[in-house]
Amino acid sequence: MTKHDTHEITIQQFSMQGLTEDQSIHLSNDLRSIFHRAFGKDTWKEERILTLFNVWTDIFLGMAGDLPIAYCNVTLENYQSFGDYLWIESMAIDKIYQNSGLGYRMLKQALVTYSAVAWVGARTQNPSFIRLMQKICYPVFPFEDSYQNENGQKILNYSRRIIRECEKANQLGVCKAVYREGRLGDYPERPDLVEIYKTFATLDIDRENGDAVIVIGNKKNNNLI
Repeated sequence: MTKHDTHEITIQQFSMQGLTEDQSIHLSNDLRSIFHRAFGKDTWKEERILTLFNVWTDIFLGMAGDLPIAYCNVTLENYQSFGDYLWIESMAIDKIYQNSGLGYRMLKQALVTYSAVAWVGARTQNPSFIRLMQKICYPVFPFEDSYQNENGQKILNYSRRIIRECEKANQLGVCKAVYREGRLGDYPERPDLVEIYKTFATLDIDRENGDAVIVIGNKKNNNLI
């Protein structure tokens, strides 16, 4: 299968409720293997993943035949003032399948599953993922809109209260030195990412030092076809 041949890939959904111990261990090993092939690192340990299974709502697993090649782990929260809120806990794609549209397929399936979701959020340092968010959401904080306005402050403060990955975010939505690996991934230099890189600079995001940004977008209901 070539790098961009993804038509035979299926996406399986796993609910975190009701998994047996053996199923949990098997699934955690799949996630660790994908993480390693995506980033070339072995820092995501089984004990940590099993703990996170108590937090996540669902895992969407990309499969090339019997080989797990991608995952998207999500948590569903209710933001009473603005509606349901889907938090993307983590996403990784085997390196040879990156930039093939697989990330969009997984996220699309999650949003179709939870059709009532109004907001989508994640912590990331990956400009390609932010561009993906911009395809399904508008506005995307802090890129098309600022956390320093009224709505931005409300949703960022809500996120900092209920989502552990947001606790260290400053008023601009930046989390300093939160990835001990430093920069995760080889991010492409593409024309459609230029404005994202410029925003990184204005927000003082140093990916080499493990900085990341809280990205939250208002879902576009008419874009998931």
